[in-house]
Amino acid sequence: MLSKKNILNIELILNLIAKEFKIRYKNSVLGFLWIFLYPLMMILIFLFIFTKLFRYDLPYYPSYLLIGLIVWNYFGETTTKNLTIFIEYANIYTKTSVNKIIFVFSSVLFGTIDFLLKFSILLGVLIFLKYYLNWPSLLNINLTFVLIVPIILIEFLLIMGVSLILSIGYVYLRDLINIWGVVLQLGFFLTPIFYPDSLIPYKPVLTLNPLYHIITIFRGIMIHGKIPSIYHISLSIIFSFSILIIGIFVFNKLKDTVIEKV
Repeated sequence: MLSKKNILNIELILNLIAKEFKIRYKNSVLGFLWIFLYPLMMILIFLFIFTKLFRYDLPYYPSYLLIGLIVWNYFGETTTKNLTIFIEYANIYTKTSVNKIIFVFSSVLFGTIDFLLKFSILLGVLIFLKYYLNWPSLLNINLTFVLIVPIILIEFLLIMGVSLILSIGYVYLRDLINIWGVVLQLGFFLTPIFYPDSLIPYKPVLTLNPLYHIITIFRGIMIHGKIPSIYHISLSIIFSFSILIIGIFVFNKLKDTVIEKV
């Protein structure tokens, strides 16, 4: 049986997620249809641009590019959103004794739901345009759906860890929003999203980049139906859990002083 406190926490999480959806599509003529229309339009635009105008000589390049973009955007958009989470919801946690980590968790969960919607649309488009995938049999499709779940969880943990650090950090240093923007820009160009990883001569740049390993796993599973290598799996798990542990430590250390700083 769930305790009353746990039930209230679950209700708060659901309400916060619902609020995010309402805010995003408030006063929109098409409303919640944009949940599906916007990512579909973006996917089709990128497909056109990078198949007709610009492209690298890579097999299944449109899939290569779009998978990299959607996985990177999940990380970038969700962590950026969490920077200001304690400023945004100060009117709630300053008046109640709710655990502050719930606000970060609900925001990351919202980002994950948004990612899953975009991911489903992308997968549907790539299956419809099946020459962008290399699935030799139905077994590979089943394998893809089984293996993709733990990889999403790994990225979720990575985002949660980074978000815990950023949400607390921004309360103390408001410049962090600009610093993080620069870090994301640098990370985007140092991660093989629209170019092959062979173009980066200094391999530690890739080895120490958790998003590189996660994106590589996504591409291997989705494009070729391949079982991820132990190398990429182990490093992505190590980085994600390490950053999550650091995030929890920093968050627990400073969470009680948030009210004073807001």
